[in-house]
Amino acid sequence: MQYHHMALAVPDMDQAIETYCGHLGMELLRRKAGQKYKEVAMLQDPHTGQHVELLLIEGVDGQQFDHVGFLSDQVDEDFARLEATGFKPIRKPFDLPGGQVRTSFLQAPDDTLVEVIDYS
Repeated sequence: MQYHHMALAVPDMDQAIETYCGHLGMELLRRKAGQKYKEVAMLQDPHTGQHVELLLIEGVDGQQFDHVGFLSDQVDEDFARLEATGFKPIRKPFDLPGGQVRTSFLQAPDDTLVEVIDYS
C-alpha cells in the first residue's frame, strides 16, 4: 500500500476549493456528488502530486479531519490483513458505482479512519 490522500470534512465546498486552489496553488482533479457525503472533490499539489480530498458534510462546523487514504492494488487482501492486525472494519470492500473504483474503510487502533482504495 502507498499513501494517497488525506480527507477533510468542510462546511462550504466552493470556499474550500477557492482556498486550496485559488490561494494555495492546488489543482482540482474532480468534483462530484457523493454517496455518503453531499459532494466530494479531489485536489492535487502540482509540484508533489500529493492529494487532499474535500468532503461536503452538512452540519460540519468548520474544517475537520475525516480519514487518510492508501492506494492498494489488492483492496480485499489488504483489508483482511489490517483487520487481522486489530483494525476494526467499518465498511468492507465494495465497488463504487459508475467507475472502476474499489474501496473500504477501517478504524485503526488509534481511532484514525483509514481508507484502502484502488482506482484501477
